[in-house]
Amino acid sequence: MNACAAIWHRYRRRRTANDQNSPSGYRLIAGLIVGPDLAGQQGYVLISAANQTIEMSVTTLIILVVLAFASLFLLEFIIRKLFSLSSSTRGWFSGRKSKKARKLTNDGMLKLLEGDWKQAEKLVVKGVTGSDAPLLNYLAAAEAAQGRGDVENRDRYLQQAADFGTDSLATSLTRAKLQYRQGQYEEALASIQGLLDANPRNTVLLNLLKDTYLKLQDWQALLRLLPSLKRVKAVSDEEAAKLEQKAECA
Repeated sequence: MNACAAIWHRYRRRRTANDQNSPSGYRLIAGLIVGPDLAGQQGYVLISAANQTIEMSVTTLIILVVLAFASLFLLEFIIRKLFSLSSSTRGWFSGRKSKKARKLTNDGMLKLLEGDWKQAEKLVVKGVTGSDAPLLNYLAAAEAAQGRGDVENRDRYLQQAADFGTDSLATSLTRAKLQYRQGQYEEALASIQGLLDANPRNTVLLNLLKDTYLKLQDWQALLRLLPSLKRVKAVSDEEAAKLEQKAECA
């Protein structure tokens, strides 16, 4: 009896040890028993549209919904990247165009100072596209055109500068200067007088008006201008006295 009891106890200990070392066996058995029952409880979805009917399990529907949302997020990501790339590309081309315009303008200004009128005009006109200050390009082109003796193109460039409307004084003053230098004194006088009311203390404008009166030998107008010239210190007292004497003697 004692021998039988000992054998039974050894069997129980061995079985207990085996059960502790092999829990997956129980899970496998539980899965085989419960799995088919749970699978039968998944339910199904029936979608009917027009003459088409689609039937699927709830699990399949959930997977499809998740995939649809994932596709939407991926599409949104791609679209954002494309827009970002497009913006960067536009910025790169714009920056490249601006850099080229600045180089053309700078080279044109140097040619203008050197007196190479034809090349200066060509470069500054090319530099208009993409320029940060196209007004300056057109004013420089007008000066270059006049240097070549091309009054028609000079006036065309001046009109294009005026169309920008950013600085009417600069454009009108440049027009008056170029007309004066071309010997068009009556036209220069008309341009200057159109600016005087708004800019009565502009020394550049007043000096140009003085020089125009001298060329036109309009002595009475010069005498009337002298107080304004002295008030803004456009001329010294000595120069004012000489101009007054010249006008009186004439």
